[in-house]
Amino acid sequence: MGADARAIMEEVSKSLNLEKVLQCYKYTVSVECLRALRKLQKFGHLPQKIDVFRTYTLYGHFYDVRLAAFEAIVDYTITDGNIDDVHFLLDVIENDPVPAMRYDVCHVLTQALGNNRRRTKTPFHCAATARRLWNKFK
Repeated sequence: MGADARAIMEEVSKSLNLEKVLQCYKYTVSVECLRALRKLQKFGHLPQKIDVFRTYTLYGHFYDVRLAAFEAIVDYTITDGNIDDVHFLLDVIENDPVPAMRYDVCHVLTQALGNNRRRTKTPFHCAATARRLWNKFK
């Protein structure tokens, strides 16, 4: 990790920790910090891990923070994910206690898959996922 990426990472983690103590309106700082973390991952400045995003998807976090974390997980899953990440997202779509979150995660997923037409092989393209979706929505 270069010096610039390290400085950005320090600022992002400092802002995330500060907002846990002193909240902004609609947790906008946390939302943008999660988006910045994903961009740093996409450009190779940070290792490709989604553990930090999964912690922010838990029920109890503010809605916009959860949605930003789900957006990062969907983006990661389409580019570098595996079948476990797909099952995690499908579990959320099926079982999340907030109906609006189920809808928005499904919407983010369909938008991301629709924008990714050139790449035909993603973890979402497998028989187990197709069967699970078919059984859910038939």
